[in-house]
Amino acid sequence: MELGVALAPPETAEVRAHLQALIDAHVGALLPGFAVAPRLRKLRPGPKGGLKNPHPLWRRDALIDAKQLAWDFDVLRKRIKATAHDLDQRRDETNVDAAQRIERAIRDILDEWGPGWSSLREERLLDPSWKADPRKAPWDQIPPATSTQWNIDASRVVEALLAKPGPALKKKEGAPTYVASALLALLLEVSPERVHRTVAHHRRHRGELRRASQ
Repeated sequence: MELGVALAPPETAEVRAHLQALIDAHVGALLPGFAVAPRLRKLRPGPKGGLKNPHPLWRRDALIDAKQLAWDFDVLRKRIKATAHDLDQRRDETNVDAAQRIERAIRDILDEWGPGWSSLREERLLDPSWKADPRKAPWDQIPPATSTQWNIDASRVVEALLAKPGPALKKKEGAPTYVASALLALLLEVSPERVHRTVAHHRRHRGELRRASQ
């Protein structure tokens, strides 16, 4: 609950992405050449603060409001912080080995906890040869498992992490905050600093409203 509005739990983003992949797989197998056309509901009027999304999964995702951005930031930062020891170069590692390991760790977190509003996230069937049987109902057929792939260049985030002295945001707020900001910045095609400023402004505004209501 935030500002009187109930936000969806972070797990729903992953469920929505998997459900979309399942629907797309069924439609593509049963009706080649056809795709699902979602029906959009009108959004409630209100403030449009947030960041534009250049790669929306749905039309309603064209603007990521500050509440949603702060939620996604907190989810990613929490998961990154839990494995923060994996973000440092080890003594016995070369720069190349460290960069590859850290990028894998970052992508694993993004795969599992990344936002569900970006079309840069793709769900692919592990068995691409699978096709639905047109003689059976769609709900009687279970496609094989899917894997997540993000069409982003995460190496830019890793390079900044390993650089000396590194980004000012990392030095001031820590590696987990920087990585969470940088990952969302890649999806939104803005700077990590802009993502962090948007989240910080939202929190300040929320705090002011709470104090004013007391």
